[in-house]
Amino acid sequence: MPTQANIAKIKKVKKIHLREWMAIPQVQAVGIGVLQNGETGIIISVENLDKSIAEILPAKIDDVSVEIVESGRFKAL
Repeated sequence: MPTQANIAKIKKVKKIHLREWMAIPQVQAVGIGVLQNGETGIIISVENLDKSIAEILPAKIDDVSVEIVESGRFKAL
């Protein structure tokens, strides 16, 4: 279970990089959650997961793990 300090660090890293990541056309959302490896980290949802987007987005930033997931295009209901 993550500590409050760990969650605060993840929130800070997300806040610092959110605009940069959301400016990438394929990025649909950026959130915090439990990654596939069981760690708490940043989850970046992208329309299509391909090599070009994987090269742009980090796997880890400021000691925070990042997971990129393919979500498809988000649509407002």
